[in-house]
Amino acid sequence: MSKNANLKLPVIPKIFFLKEMKACLTVFLLSMILFLLVIPAQSARATIWYVDDDAVGPGTGTSTDPFPTIQQGINAIFGSKDSVSVAPGLYKENITMTTHAKVYGAGAGSDPLVHSIIDGQSAGSVVVADGITGAILDGFTIRNGYLTSVSSGGGILILNSDIDIRNCIIKDNYAAGSGGGIHCQSSSSVEIFNCIFDNNTGGYGGGLSNYSSSPNVEECLFLQNTSNLDDGGGMRNTSNSNPTVNDCTFRENHSHWGGGAMYNNNSSPVITDCDFFDNTSNARPGGGIYNFDAENIEITDCFFEDNESYNNGGGAISNVLDCNIVITNTEFIENIADGPGGAIEGGSFVSAYNCIFLHNIAYTNGGAASGNLYTVNCTFAQNLAYGDGGGIYGSPVVTNSILWNNNPNQIAGGAATVNYSNIEGGHAGTNNINQDPVFVDLANDDIHLNIP
Repeated sequence: MSKNANLKLPVIPKIFFLKEMKACLTVFLLSMILFLLVIPAQSARATIWYVDDDAVGPGTGTSTDPFPTIQQGINAIFGSKDSVSVAPGLYKENITMTTHAKVYGAGAGSDPLVHSIIDGQSAGSVVVADGITGAILDGFTIRNGYLTSVSSGGGILILNSDIDIRNCIIKDNYAAGSGGGIHCQSSSSVEIFNCIFDNNTGGYGGGLSNYSSSPNVEECLFLQNTSNLDDGGGMRNTSNSNPTVNDCTFRENHSHWGGGAMYNNNSSPVITDCDFFDNTSNARPGGGIYNFDAENIEITDCFFEDNESYNNGGGAISNVLDCNIVITNTEFIENIADGPGGAIEGGSFVSAYNCIFLHNIAYTNGGAASGNLYTVNCTFAQNLAYGDGGGIYGSPVVTNSILWNNNPNQIAGGAATVNYSNIEGGHAGTNNINQDPVFVDLANDDIHLNIP
């Protein structure tokens, strides 16, 4: 027998094992908690991917080794907080945005030494956003997109997407279909802020075309855009598109058909604090805006001047079929229509509140307006019709308004309902007067009332 056979091993108390197991379990749990905290923090960490057109080689996207193309930067995006920083330069490419792609340029302009320019080289849409969310494109010039056939979105094509377009110039793009500058389809969560739409051409909507889309468009300039096949030189809204258009300027846009600045069909835009200057339409009405079967349109605090409808009516606004439009605190100055309604033509129900109509011309009837206008607290002065109804032609309802020095007469063409108004030459109705309104300076177009 071994001499160690009778040796007895020490007895370790059970409590010792329990303490050891508890300590190990505590360490394990703490490690797991730390792991779970670190992984999300790493995935949530924002990474900036850098792009510079002067970069040599494929690059790694760092500030010292940037990518040479914008698409490489977009493709590198991993998390929702990642972004792409694009240096000034001329980027000859067509890019596809992805979900959460936040792409920031050096600013929009024409100098590649200072600005970030994406040139599509007439090879399709310059930018495409298709079925994405949470994307931003900020600070670029988007130019030279070109689409033939019935393709849409020469500069930017947005399909069923959530994207913000900020501080961009969309310039010199062409689409044979809709939206020479931007075409937005089936997309409601779109923000277009502080952008310039310049010299874009589309078959249907020169600057911006919305189809079943309701973007917010704010502080934008629509300049010299053309719709060369159909309506809507500056903007076209169809198929239940209800955009909010705020603090925008539409200048020198042209439509081969109707709506030099804007066309609305089966859509209800809300237009606030916008200016419409020198827009023209050709074969159809509405030098400024053409509404066709469009209900619940709101125009507030706007200004229409020098818009013209060639060969048709509605120098500033034309309304055809079932249009319900409310115009408030808006001025119509020196608009011209070859047909009826120097400023406003037609519509099933058009109401104007606190508006001014001055020096508008119709080459047929209704120097300022034609149709069944409902007007409250409005002033019509020095408007001219070469036919009849220098102020209004039709069967208007006029309340608490002034019609003075319109030629050849103030109201003509139907059974007008006029009450509590000052009508030159007088008019039947309740408490109407025929008294010089004493404008401050009518000869110099100051038609504020000279009230001590």
